[in-house]
Amino acid sequence: METHAPSFQRVLITGGTGFIGRHFVRRLLSYGIPIRLMVRSKSKATALFPEVTDIVEGALEERSQVEQAMKNCNGVVHLGGLYRFGQRYKKELHQTNVLGTKNILHAARVQGIQKLL
Repeated sequence: METHAPSFQRVLITGGTGFIGRHFVRRLLSYGIPIRLMVRSKSKATALFPEVTDIVEGALEERSQVEQAMKNCNGVVHLGGLYRFGQRYKKELHQTNVLGTKNILHAARVQGIQKLL
């Protein structure tokens, strides 16, 4: 039995400039999978991946920005998150990690995206 990798018109990747994300992005690029990066810093993403032209600057906690970044994608890899320690970051961590993930799930559901990692 022959298996085929799913075909993607474009995969949205959040957190693509992070430690795990940058390795994941490079792997997808090596397979020729079209990607869009949603990042906090477009200049950092461009420096890491000069070959990627579809880069959207945005914040996970902003639902409209997440929805806009997800347009015309049929897959999502959500690796974005904030890594901080301590009580003083509690609100910021909740906004980015909890609300941001809810926004990703909401936008994927609204846009009919069935492949989300």
